[in-house]
Amino acid sequence: MSSLVTVAAACHPVSQDLCFADLVTLAGDGDGILPFDTGNTERISAAAAALVTFAERTGPDADGEPAETAVTDLLADLMHLCNSGGMAFDGLLATARLHHDAETENEE
Repeated sequence: MSSLVTVAAACHPVSQDLCFADLVTLAGDGDGILPFDTGNTERISAAAAALVTFAERTGPDADGEPAETAVTDLLADLMHLCNSGGMAFDGLLATARLHHDAETENEE
């Protein structure tokens, strides 16, 4: 896990698991639309902001709540959306994994 997420120690001193309060910190204030060639720090911030908004709307937004809860709930709801819209979630997830791999191939 990157040093960017070391704020997790506030919620889980023994581990580096993210909690909801960490997502809020990572989301920051945001600077609008991300440019095409943005870095992963900005991608993490944008994803955290989206997850915070989702969690605030659906409930798992307590400060000590593990971030995994919100991620799991969002993924399940995205599956529902894909099913209702005729989109292949597994195919989209595979494409997302390719994007992620390309965006992180030079990281250590």
